[in-house]
Amino acid sequence: MPLLKWFTTLSFALMIWTILCIANADASSGNATAPSINHVKSITLTIYQNGALFYHKKDFSLKKGQNMLQFSGICPDLLPGSIFIEAANFSKIVSYSYELKPVSTGALLRAFQGKTVFLKAKEKCCVQKVKREAKLVSFSNNKALVLTEAGLFETDLSTLVFPGIPKGLSNKPQLTINLWSSKAAEESLGISYLSGRLKWKGEYTGMLSKDEKHIDVQAFSYIKNDSDMFIKKAKAKLVAGKVNLHTRRNFPVTRAFEAKAMAAPAAPVEPLREQFFEYHVYRLPGILSLFPKQAKNVLLFHATNLSCQKRLVLRSSSSYYYRNPDRSLKNLHPDIVFDINTKKGNGGAPFPAGIFRIYKRDSDNTPVFVGEQRINSTAAGEKIVLNLGKAFDITARKKQLAFKRIRTGDKYSFRYDSSFEIEVHNSKDLPVSIVIKESIPGDWKMTQENFPHERETAHLVSWKVKVPPRGKEVLRYSVRVWD
Repeated sequence: MPLLKWFTTLSFALMIWTILCIANADASSGNATAPSINHVKSITLTIYQNGALFYHKKDFSLKKGQNMLQFSGICPDLLPGSIFIEAANFSKIVSYSYELKPVSTGALLRAFQGKTVFLKAKEKCCVQKVKREAKLVSFSNNKALVLTEAGLFETDLSTLVFPGIPKGLSNKPQLTINLWSSKAAEESLGISYLSGRLKWKGEYTGMLSKDEKHIDVQAFSYIKNDSDMFIKKAKAKLVAGKVNLHTRRNFPVTRAFEAKAMAAPAAPVEPLREQFFEYHVYRLPGILSLFPKQAKNVLLFHATNLSCQKRLVLRSSSSYYYRNPDRSLKNLHPDIVFDINTKKGNGGAPFPAGIFRIYKRDSDNTPVFVGEQRINSTAAGEKIVLNLGKAFDITARKKQLAFKRIRTGDKYSFRYDSSFEIEVHNSKDLPVSIVIKESIPGDWKMTQENFPHERETAHLVSWKVKVPPRGKEVLRYSVRVWD
């Protein structure tokens, strides 16, 4: 009996050795006819504020003549028409094809129609559930028609179990390149393509000084990977500026990732910035990794002690100058407008487009959020103007005191004489200065006023009015308008 056991063990070992030899021979013969991928050299990611550019470099072993190269590990959300392939002067790209057949319920149903699937066991009492074989005849909505030994019947799609993933289906996209080479050589191939599923924007947080005349700003780039690709250890750049990129895709809200995936470097280093073409490029230090659907904030720069000015601006409708509505506007509140001077901060660097949020410390030295606004890309030294909200303790009321329409010539020409009163109330214990702005259409002339006006543009006029604490002030003016 021991001799028989020893003989059986030896036979089994010989069989395994034979199978391995055959497999090894097949692999060797395959390498002789098809080029192999050696390794990924690098990936560079250039992220725009409305998309991203991927640049991969991979090494291939080319044979003389035609080569069919399989290029995997690319973003599944690329724009196929944006692919650009770099090759050496001794090789030529004949054609390429991009293929992505994702694994989904619909794809599996179509692949296994007319083939064998399994049905889940319905018995809950059994420890070991036995799956029944069935032939998938057809499917529609959430139902499938299957054929078993018991006959033809309808079942829910949730009861189907597929035996595996059929050939041709994969969540990993593949780029197949037909390349002709004049010689056998080791070739480094570069692939560039665009995707609309990665974007970035500026995120600015500013802390106001106690006197509200200076502000310290922290600027971060908010990078969102809304693709299905895990971006691992990429060299990353950010491009600031409006670049036309028609991605035909939306940018939905993404889910949050665990804290360890969002962790920032212990000692952040500001990226290097350079002017390139008509834009600005930020080279992020180190490498960047992003999970699918992950968002990450990366430091752009710090700007300290920027000078700023708060203004209260009251605006109202311009529709009263051609008619008499016989009503007044009540409970108007001025806008809280902040002007930030960027000339002296951050070495005169630009501010890319993004959200600018402002905080101020209260009497407990605790930061309080006071407002935010999206800013457009702002060149170095330009002023940033933020509308943070409405002033609570300042209210105004506007009413029309007089209105007259006078014919000036033919039956279609008129002039309109109007008189207005804007009453501003200050409920604070300190005096406030209000800028009252009015849009006046057409040709116009100020005929009477109790505060001097400033003509800012052809149709915009403003007055500066100082309101005493716990008091009020009234602006009265009359204007003539021609249509």
